[in-house]
Parts: sequence; structure tokens; C-alpha cells
Amino acid sequence: MKFNSRAIMLATLAFGVQLYCDFGGYSNIALGCARILGFKFPMNFNNPYFAMNPQDFWHRWNISLSCWLRDYLYIPLGGNRKGAYRTYINLIITMVLCGLWHGATWNFLIWGGYHGTLLSLNRLIRLPSNRFSPMVGTLLTQYLVFLGWLIFKLSDSSNLTYCIHKFLIPEGFSYTEIVLGILMISILLLVRGKIANNDWLSRLGSAKPLYWFIYLVLAINMIYWFSPVKVTKFIYSGF
Repeated sequence: MKFNSRAIMLATLAFGVQLYCDFGGYSNIALGCARILGFKFPMNFNNPYFAMNPQDFWHRWNISLSCWLRDYLYIPLGGNRKGAYRTYINLIITMVLCGLWHGATWNFLIWGGYHGTLLSLNRLIRLPSNRFSPMVGTLLTQYLVFLGWLIFKLSDSSNLTYCIHKFLIPEGFSYTEIVLGILMISILLLVRGKIANNDWLSRLGSAKPLYWFIYLVLAINMIYWFSPVKVTKFIYSGF
């Protein structure tokens, strides 16, 4: 069955959020358990969907893996020490291997190469520095990141080609949906600076008891009412 752009883009958005909540959620559980035992480890996700460029995204998404790739693949390959072209090649090789780490299938290989290309283009093309650059950069980066999640998710070549076409050439949205979408995106971009660089876990940990109580009541209700009836596996447990 073929879907229109509206269904494909909303499903891709939902998958990206699910992936973040899945891996970010149990990363935070691990950090919390470690903190209870007296160990403090750095965060593994830092508001990645507010990243302003592909490099910023990989500084915020799965930070432990990004640091490992940098220290044990990118730098040993030569990093950025051997000229621009060699830097681009090193980035693509590193990210292709990152894709293969997720799975030995062609869509993970392409996904890694895709992000290596984005990182290379990020070094090659720089947006002019002005007050609108963070908003434009964030919007463009997240569009490209979610396009990458399509590649990450779909292993069937015909389905992937169809979905990418519908993602790049949107259709099927009503006028009301377009206006609401623009309004929601505009609000998120306007408040980006106040959200993106805050350590919300630390702020939550130092909150007043009343705020903690409200947070726990909301969290428990969301878990109870919105959890799936069937138990689902963690997505990243397969990698």
C-alpha cells in the first residue's frame, strides 16, 4: 500500500521521536542508577533535535558513540590534519563504519555514508552569521536528519525510493495543516536558544519537591495511559 507525503512525513517524525525516547530514555535510566551508586557520568543525549548543523547533531546524539568514532576512527585515519579532501574522505569512512556498526545491511551503509556526506558539506558550506542563522540551520539540519531516519528504518529499496520521493516533494497536506505546522515549527525555532543548551536533567534534579511531585504525577499518568498494551522491545537493543 502506498502512502502520501503527509503519512510518510508524520510516520518519520514519530519514528525519530520514538528512537530518541527509546535510546535516550534508557541512557538516562543508566545515568540515574549510576548516580544512585555514587558515580557521575556525562550525558549521552543533549537535545539533538535542536542541533544547528550536522556536526552539532553528532555532538548531541549518542555522545558516547560519537566520541568513540572520533577518537578511534576519525583521528587515527588522519582527522583534519591532511587537507580538506582527505578530511572529507575520513568523515565518510568513519560514518560508513558507524552505519555498519548498526547492522550489516545496505540501508545502514547508505545511512552512514549519507551522514558522512552531510558532515563534509557542513565543513564546505557555511551559513552567513546573523540572527536568523540558528533558526535556518536548525530547520535545515532536522529536515536532513529525519530524511536520514527514513534510510535508517527502511531496508526495502523500492519502498525507500518511494518514501524519499514523497518526503522531498510533499503533497497531501491541507491548508490548515500547513498553517499549524508552520506555527508549531516557528514557535520551536524561536524558543530554541532557551531549550537547546540547558541540562534539563540537572535542573530537574535540583527542583523543589512540589515540582517533583507534579512531574511524577504527570509522568506516571503518561506511562499508564499512553504505554502500548503489548510489551515492545527497545529499538537499540538490536544494535
